[in-house]
Amino acid sequence: MKKIILLCGVFILFSSCAATFAGATTNGTSVNLEKSNFEVLNTVSGSATASYVFGFGGNKKDGLISEARATMLRSANLVGGSKAIANEIVDIKTQYIFGIVTKYTVTLTANIVEFK
Repeated sequence: MKKIILLCGVFILFSSCAATFAGATTNGTSVNLEKSNFEVLNTVSGSATASYVFGFGGNKKDGLISEARATMLRSANLVGGSKAIANEIVDIKTQYIFGIVTKYTVTLTANIVEFK
């Protein structure tokens, strides 16, 4: 009987709730790209990763999309001139390693546009 109670306790200890995320991104800038008054300068990207073991972990991450966007914007060098980010794409990759570890990687890619 003690073994059954111990076994149930172990199952409860290692069971967990899981949270998933689905990202939709928006920004507050509205730009009309119908005229040819801009030039695409470069493409930038940023990534963020979180790993979970048995559903636990990743709690030091504010949000994978937010962290990936911050990394991307740091490398974009938008200071000076009339530059903006356009055509932002979010890729989410999920890896399962032996059913024990789950690893999420979010990558944001965008174009740097400069207006004339």
